[in-house]
Amino acid sequence: MRSFKLFAGASVLALSAAGLFAAPASAAPCGYSESGNDGLYNHCPYDQDMIEVYIDYHNGSKGQTCVRTGTTRIGDADKIYFAWSNRTICRV
Repeated sequence: MRSFKLFAGASVLALSAAGLFAAPASAAPCGYSESGNDGLYNHCPYDQDMIEVYIDYHNGSKGQTCVRTGTTRIGDADKIYFAWSNRTICRV
């Protein structure tokens, strides 16, 4: 049993090193994130629909915007508490 665990661990390590098992390093996380002073929302999985994103601000107010597939700047990170979506298609 021990030799099987060692073999399985070595296989995963080899696949990771080959890039076959690991996620791409450039992949941004889905949902809300921050980069510098930018509040970002990454809409994934990738499809063609624009979705509604709801924004909660530190001052207690709320906002809403539509985003396309990929990463969109939705405001200043120091003003945004959090942003989320229930994947509702925008009514634009």
